[in-house]
Amino acid sequence: MKPRELMLYRKVTAPVDMSQITEQVVRNHSTNEVENMLISVGREFHFVGDLFRVSGVRSKHLMIANSCNKLNRIGQGWANGFVSVIGDAGDFAGHSLRGATLEVSGSVGAYAGCGMKGGTINILGNAGDWLAAPLSGAKLGMNDGYIFVQRNAGSRAGHRMRRGVIVVNGNVGDGACSSMIGGTAVLLGDSPQFPGTHMRRGTIVCNINPRLAHASFFEQETRHLAFFSLLKSVIVKKECGVDLNRFPDLPLRRFVGDRNVQGMGEVLVI
Repeated sequence: MKPRELMLYRKVTAPVDMSQITEQVVRNHSTNEVENMLISVGREFHFVGDLFRVSGVRSKHLMIANSCNKLNRIGQGWANGFVSVIGDAGDFAGHSLRGATLEVSGSVGAYAGCGMKGGTINILGNAGDWLAAPLSGAKLGMNDGYIFVQRNAGSRAGHRMRRGVIVVNGNVGDGACSSMIGGTAVLLGDSPQFPGTHMRRGTIVCNINPRLAHASFFEQETRHLAFFSLLKSVIVKKECGVDLNRFPDLPLRRFVGDRNVQGMGEVLVI
């Protein structure tokens, strides 16, 4: 079935709030009805048709073509269906995603996957700062689901994440998985700087020895971990572009911490 397509044909310089393009709108509204919806652009309101050429039929699949980094909150709150973005996306991509799939062919801004409760986000470019982290005032970051970043992610990726899986094929900025409460983060780029600071539980998998706060992490003997085999099977199932040859049968090293907060999280080096 042909997707509902929104093609951006007008240059935008102010942030556009795409959260108003909900799955109910895409599934239940006609082309004309979508074109005549109001959408916020900076401090103003415009008709969707003033910015986008709308085509396709009622569908569970939304395609945003010719997208740019001014389009914020794409896919916010979607529980079902598929959102594909051709180009870049702005801040808060996949905010509060509950079960749908969001795929971005370019890069995304800050706070992608914040408040995520399920579903999958696949970012073929880079992710900005605070990936899957909580918004200001919120207690938890990502609470379930999967996020795959094919290139790099900014600082504080996975801050206060509770559940779910994050895989970053490239580098991450400082403070990845700080105050982590649970879940799994796989960081496959160069040596991360101080990942897992103040983590309480959860697992961080690193491709190269990370720079840890050694006073608050202690090394334990590596042993067979059923979790490690399960993680590899999830990566195969999700087809997220990770080279499994990079994963040995067992982690090479295992660190436990952060002792500063009586944490029992683990950092595995593969």
